[in-house]
Amino acid sequence: LDNTDACVGDCVDATCGDSYVQAGVEDCDDGNLDNTDACIGCTDAACGDSFVWAGVEECDDGNLSNGDSCVLNCRRAVCGDGDVREGVEECDDLGDYDCRRCLRVDVWELSGSYTMDSGTLWTDNPPTYTCREACDANFGALPEEYSCSTDGAAVTHTATADTIYVGCSDVAEDYKLGTEYYCADSGCATSAWVEDNCGAEVNYCWEPWFLVGSYALGSGIPWLDDPPTYTCQEACAANFGGAAADYGCSTVEGAIDHQANVDTIYVGCSVAAESHKVGATYYCVPDGCGSTSAWVNDNCGGLTNYCFTH
Repeated sequence: LDNTDACVGDCVDATCGDSYVQAGVEDCDDGNLDNTDACIGCTDAACGDSFVWAGVEECDDGNLSNGDSCVLNCRRAVCGDGDVREGVEECDDLGDYDCRRCLRVDVWELSGSYTMDSGTLWTDNPPTYTCREACDANFGALPEEYSCSTDGAAVTHTATADTIYVGCSDVAEDYKLGTEYYCADSGCATSAWVEDNCGAEVNYCWEPWFLVGSYALGSGIPWLDDPPTYTCQEACAANFGGAAADYGCSTVEGAIDHQANVDTIYVGCSVAAESHKVGATYYCVPDGCGSTSAWVNDNCGGLTNYCFTH
């Protein structure tokens, strides 16, 4: 009564689903045709078999590609998993400071700088700060973290920091040691913002911007139809979604200048602040009424405004 060969039970042919594992033919036989358990068609379930193993796999698209929505080990692709999802993510490396939310930072803007000795005196036992945290404290938090440099000309992702009883050194922008600066042993705390050994050494704070897209100034509503006037920020929101306050504008693609190409009725094209417009609607009389918009079909068809967001 061997139930592992081709003739099982009451002298019937062995088949998948009969609850007997046919030696050399089947990996398993759990007596059902359920494709969500550990035995699929009498073959052991495995990542890549196109069936989602309940409680074990999150997905199974039948391949082992790490560039789609279901990655190695049958996990759903998420930002931060280390695999770049094609067409969705530009990068996926938590250790790459130029990769934020799995998008490559397009432009860094200098927000400001602070000196080390503008921090709290070391004997007052202040909290320790990374440079990023010090930038938040000095210039206000951003949706995306600042990056730092010891050079006001470029982002280096480094900062000057002070180590108690030791002195100044350059560290990574997200480095600190300890939660409070004042401690008993040499080298027991490091902070990128404290008044101790580093005096007027400067750290620079940089703000990341991502290019969302661009629009032609003349792609707006024709001027004779009396369209609403737009700031560049309002036009970016209308074209790409979100709120006007989410956007920064530029007249060039490779930098952010917080300016926009605008059109003034009966006058023509000029450059103004990203938040500039005149009037509620564009069409007005007489000459000199001054209606100005960053998105209208009038004189400036070939000019482009670029839309950036955090």
